[in-house]
Amino acid sequence: MNIKTLLYGTLNIFGPGLVFLLLFSTASAQVITKPDMVKLTAAADLFRNQTAVEKLYFQFDKPHYAVGDTIWFKAYLLNAAAYLTPSVKSGILYAELVNDSNKVVQRMMLPVAHGLSWGNIGLDAKTITEGGYTFRAYTNWMRNFGEVYVFKQRFYIANPSANNWLVNNRFSLNKENGIEKVKLKLQFNRFNQEPAILKDLELNVFDGTKKWYKSKAQTKLDGTIDVDFALKTPSKKLTIIVHETGNAGDNHTVIVPININRPENTDLQFMPEGGALITGLPARVSFKAIGEDGKPVDVEGAVYDSHQQQIAGFKSTHKGMGTFDMIPAAGEIYTAKVALQNGIVKTYNLPAVQSVGTSLKIRQVEGSDSLSITIAGAQASGSYYLTGQANGVVCYGAIVNLENNSVKSKIPTSGFPTGIARFTLLNATRQPLNERMVFINHHDFLKIDVQPNKPAYAARDSISLQINIIDSDGGPVSGSFSIAVTDDSQVKIDSINTNNIISNLLLTSDLKGNIEDPGYYFQQDADGSIKQQLDNLLLTQGWIGYDWKDILAPARQRAFIAEKEFVINGRVSNVFNKPVANSHVLLFSKKPPLLIDSVTNNEGRFSIHNVIPLDTPIYMLQARNRRGTSFNVDLKVDEFKPPLFAATGEAAAPWYVNSDTSIMNYIKGSIVNKTAKDNYNGSGHILKEVKVTAKKFIKDSQNLNGPGNADVVIDEKDLEKAGKKTFLDLLKERVEGFHEGFFLFLGGSRGKHDLMLFGFVTDGAGDSGRGNWYFIHDRPIKIIVDGVPLSKVYALREFRDLNTYLTTHSAEDVRGIEVNITSKYTMKYIPMDAPATLSMADVAFVEITTRAGSGPSMPYTPGTYLFKPMPFSLPKQFYEPKYTVKNKDTSAKDFRSTIYWRPNLVVDKQGKATVSFFSSDKAGSYTIIIEGTDINGNLGSYRRKINLSGK
Repeated sequence: MNIKTLLYGTLNIFGPGLVFLLLFSTASAQVITKPDMVKLTAAADLFRNQTAVEKLYFQFDKPHYAVGDTIWFKAYLLNAAAYLTPSVKSGILYAELVNDSNKVVQRMMLPVAHGLSWGNIGLDAKTITEGGYTFRAYTNWMRNFGEVYVFKQRFYIANPSANNWLVNNRFSLNKENGIEKVKLKLQFNRFNQEPAILKDLELNVFDGTKKWYKSKAQTKLDGTIDVDFALKTPSKKLTIIVHETGNAGDNHTVIVPININRPENTDLQFMPEGGALITGLPARVSFKAIGEDGKPVDVEGAVYDSHQQQIAGFKSTHKGMGTFDMIPAAGEIYTAKVALQNGIVKTYNLPAVQSVGTSLKIRQVEGSDSLSITIAGAQASGSYYLTGQANGVVCYGAIVNLENNSVKSKIPTSGFPTGIARFTLLNATRQPLNERMVFINHHDFLKIDVQPNKPAYAARDSISLQINIIDSDGGPVSGSFSIAVTDDSQVKIDSINTNNIISNLLLTSDLKGNIEDPGYYFQQDADGSIKQQLDNLLLTQGWIGYDWKDILAPARQRAFIAEKEFVINGRVSNVFNKPVANSHVLLFSKKPPLLIDSVTNNEGRFSIHNVIPLDTPIYMLQARNRRGTSFNVDLKVDEFKPPLFAATGEAAAPWYVNSDTSIMNYIKGSIVNKTAKDNYNGSGHILKEVKVTAKKFIKDSQNLNGPGNADVVIDEKDLEKAGKKTFLDLLKERVEGFHEGFFLFLGGSRGKHDLMLFGFVTDGAGDSGRGNWYFIHDRPIKIIVDGVPLSKVYALREFRDLNTYLTTHSAEDVRGIEVNITSKYTMKYIPMDAPATLSMADVAFVEITTRAGSGPSMPYTPGTYLFKPMPFSLPKQFYEPKYTVKNKDTSAKDFRSTIYWRPNLVVDKQGKATVSFFSSDKAGSYTIIIEGTDINGNLGSYRRKINLSGK
């Protein structure tokens, strides 16, 4: 994307790629001079350099997954202000997998080199349950801008079995006597498509967490049931939970989400080009219609004035969007009438007409690489700034003096890169008046071609692909690409309209809201209709980036620094929290052996470089004062604090609801792979599963049953992964049934004795009552640290004393936690004086083994810090079976859904590369997707199919 500097007429150039133009020069009360224009563009350039926006895109191997599967990905981190060249600002990015409850189930730290990274996420059944998930990724620098530039991708992760039911649903909503009535037909089939006949079911209908309806039903001979009920209050989303209640062992449960879409609740918004309707100025008005379910709705209607005279007609052309032209009259109020799908005619208001103002109209000139810009005013005079920006770079600037209330000019687009250009008209006091986005397409995308070595392939055949990548001028490119090959019978690639690296980085990443089928706008456009529909999109969508008040505001320090590398930062202070300067900070590591020295600055701050955290890193840091001792010195490390992002609010439909053929084939393949234990190695033999159940051992444990003999054992490896989680967090996460509750106790000395067994000391002589405590299921807990009951050291006068202890000690302090719940392990803890009122067999004992071994009073060493950072996640090798004539034993089926994945596809100097792999056992076709970028920021996305005979 080479930006050409334009020189024509008497234009003056200010900065690379900036065109400055004096459109008209007439006398005016408010005059903007050339130096003023220079200052404005300089402010924009300064802001661009200070923000240095990064854009992030991920290519995945496929759009949906199952538990036990692996997500393979390639990350492209690019500098938006440098025309999408690789970002050099950040060397670390973070990736998270988040469930629909907005809980992070996995977080990764990935190293970035030359704007590239790749890796994988194993979907382990221990941490992943079936449901909707969001993959999101960001750099620390991106956090300065909220969630604006955070990459997000939705997935549904299935956990299927051959025992699953399949559900098809038909839904309708009607009004009877003013009451909304739901009519729902559900059809239940077994996994083999046979109907679930005469099954007794219980149905519960929820609106959020509120249950609205409950009934029992039995399926008919075709597996269907009919459900009719009234909606008590308007609702947008319902969840139907169906549970089988028949014979023992029949425990099918299905969840069916229902999105309600009432036509009369269609939202129709009108957005004049440039921002406002101005009296007497011709206006192009865009509109967008969205249904109650958030999906686009096609509409048709007319605009009327206050005298009910029709002014204009309109009809959406794509995804509920369209435009019409009108000339607003003074004092008029305009409304639109639309006939909706249910026959209701609804009236919508257009924006109010303003008597004073300016308008900004931009059109792409057919048959040329230029834009026609018209600026008009009503009761407007003086000088104005007109700027054109792309990714924050000012590519065009002009001083506009209105003459006869209208100015028209033509500007070339060669000064802009391919992508969204944002034009702004500002008054002399730098207040933005009108804005307009247009998409400039130089058609300079990379040209990718793939040629298979054969027209068709057999099962387990060797496939070779010759790849050739050139730029728009036909020259070879140097860059990085990724390739995924998937089985069409199992993986549904949502047509060419789906999001890709081009549509994401050049379109959706700069717009607010969800853009449906963004790839559609980059198809071949013979008649220009797609270009017009893209323009309609830009007229209706908001801009997600900065605005001019940010640009013109004083520079400010960003809260989150850009991380070029992994650095351990921290602070050393004295007992008065004053910084300790020139203090040596030593970092120790056993694995790998490491010793690094650093010195604090005048603010007590230190930084330790050249550390690469791998596996489960543990570092001990020690600070010393000027005399070389740690006395009265405190050391703190800047721990990673994950951001809190908003929940998606979008619930994914389960795979078994209205499933299509490709999803079903993928699920069947997943079940086959799960049955084969995922140990298929391409030789035709399935390896027998060998389960290693090594007993967990807690060194120096005082467990009366012996180390590791407990119902729940959390060993040192588990605790290393837990980082700084508190005792309470560990118990909540790792011990099933752990919760806060209350217990009843008797009065008198017996009641007091019951309390003391838990270490709960009270000054009250034993009045009857109840007390809060922590329980495991229905058993209150007793804490023992290094063989010493907590109550021997701490007087737990109230529940909050126990809570304080559990929340002020972390996983870093201990070697292991053993939880004894069942009588098998609690019997040895029963004291001789156990009262008859409280059997100790009903108590859960929590044994904690500390690193120091000193009991509940764990010592603290001044000036030390145990640091357990998040490790770098390094990519695994994608498994590729190798077949030969001798090992084509087909007794073990090869039903891979991802046939081939290569994240680091690099072409040679001629732009060529060759890849080869083996096909699976399924006949049909494969889809090849290649995406990437060259060193100049040119983007490429390609897909094609290859055929297999399956023989």
